[in-house]
Amino acid sequence: MATHSSGNHASCLSYAAMRRGIPCHVVMPRTAPQAKKDTVRRYGGKITECEPSTSSREATFAEVQAKTGGDFVHPYNDPRVIAGQGTCAKEFVEQVDGLDFAVAPIGGGGMISGTCLTLSTLAPDVKIYAAEPEQADDAMRSFKAGHIIADDAPDTVADGLKVPLKENTWAFVSRHVTDILTASEEEIVEAMKLTWARMKIVMEPSCAVPLAVILKNPEVFRGKRVGVIGTGSTGIQLIPVAAGQAKHLTVFQRSPAYTLPWRVRAFEPGELDELKASYPQIRAAQREHPVGAARLSAFSVLLEMLAKPPLKTTSAEERTKAVETDGIMGALNWGDLFFDIEANQMAAELYGQAVARIVDDPATARALTPSHPFACKRPIIDQGYYETFNRNNVTLVDLRADPIESVCPNGIQTAAGLHELDVIIYATGFDAMTGALNSIDVRGRGGASLREFWTEEGPLSYLGLAVAGFPNLFTIQGPGSPSAAANFVAAMEQNVEWIGACVSYLREHGFRTIEALPEAQREWVDQATALVAATVLVHPSCSSWYNGGNVPGKKRMYMGYTAGIPEYRRRCDEIADAGYAGFKLA
Repeated sequence: MATHSSGNHASCLSYAAMRRGIPCHVVMPRTAPQAKKDTVRRYGGKITECEPSTSSREATFAEVQAKTGGDFVHPYNDPRVIAGQGTCAKEFVEQVDGLDFAVAPIGGGGMISGTCLTLSTLAPDVKIYAAEPEQADDAMRSFKAGHIIADDAPDTVADGLKVPLKENTWAFVSRHVTDILTASEEEIVEAMKLTWARMKIVMEPSCAVPLAVILKNPEVFRGKRVGVIGTGSTGIQLIPVAAGQAKHLTVFQRSPAYTLPWRVRAFEPGELDELKASYPQIRAAQREHPVGAARLSAFSVLLEMLAKPPLKTTSAEERTKAVETDGIMGALNWGDLFFDIEANQMAAELYGQAVARIVDDPATARALTPSHPFACKRPIIDQGYYETFNRNNVTLVDLRADPIESVCPNGIQTAAGLHELDVIIYATGFDAMTGALNSIDVRGRGGASLREFWTEEGPLSYLGLAVAGFPNLFTIQGPGSPSAAANFVAAMEQNVEWIGACVSYLREHGFRTIEALPEAQREWVDQATALVAATVLVHPSCSSWYNGGNVPGKKRMYMGYTAGIPEYRRRCDEIADAGYAGFKLA
């Protein structure tokens, strides 16, 4: 066998040849990633390098083929390769109902041609878009010109998309592709970063190009009937964005939430550089702040509220003026809301008045007004959330009055009727602080199940870092840690640093096990619970992920530590300095 390739096709052909005991000769650009060359060699491929241009590749290949007599399997202009590439689109059709668009990368055109082959046959209504780097845009220029334009040596990070179209692939592209969209090198890299940050997937540049063009051209892919289920933090922050892109947005709300309006602005010239230069000072300030905030955060705003005058001492005129002057924040910015349920209920009434000043429709405004105590759930920041419900393309469905009965192929059926949708976004919350570990079958002494222990006894732990009966298990951000009421990163860093120091101590002193003692665990839980006993956080009307009330069957108890990060660090250090008091070391 013989071929030329930047790496991916060469790896596949070498592997197939190796499985059959056939020699495989591959011409690769000398600039191809070393990892791809290593893979080809690992599969037995014999590499001849060429200069990074189409002309050099083809000329070098002609010499190799003349010497070896290998049968040529073209990397993309071969009908067999095109058919094989079409299986990706076939999986989309089989797995996704009502597919509207398909976006595939384009260089020589094998993948996009296979996509065209499949979708034109199995799903002819699906629009097909090709994605190409701006610095290797000969396919886009060919598409506009109506004939093949070939660049010999384009320069792009997407090394798999440097080759030009050929006659077989051009036939598919010219006939079936709706449009070819391009992305810059920076946009391609940002798409790679995004998939790593959100999905922990390492994506090579050529694969990231379709995501990059989707992010760059939202207007091409918008215009859908979208439903959002859930109005917690995720829902409230995405709803204004989705409303601006959807043909129609239907919000399915079970529990309305309190939100803190947030102003967003662009950085002033040089401001970001100044912040980066001050990172050491910023991080130091975070470590010493009760909620880990160096400047401003939702939690720091709540902390500042404690110093405000008590609501119950104000007159009706003062309360009305506060709402008229400061809107949402005027309704909530009082010092007694966290400890006095009557004051909290008064604030909820003011909050409803503030919402009614923003939302035009009175029924919608009433449905958006929460009834649970303010601060018993995590504070949510928003950017134009309530204003979104004044748009003509946004509808609120109050699930308390009109519950969901079923999800069907063309939408969501509620008691009142069918809401026809193209897309459903589930922003339905999570099982906080215990859910991730409960998804793993963690076993302790005697085969005890951590999942069963937390279900029966409640989410108990010592310091939020360990659980009695489960030696050598450290729980970062576990129940009983400050994470639920603080800057997550600042709280997490303390956990990781403490655990690292603990493991070093165990190794240095020859210990092989460390296990939380039940009595120390109970004492820690009692202390954490006592901190919130006088607050609305544990009021019977409060049902949130803070106390497990959002998960059916989960034992209710407040799971955070609210004395602040500095005090928590002091307690953890004190325990470590005492030879890890409250733990059994052996």
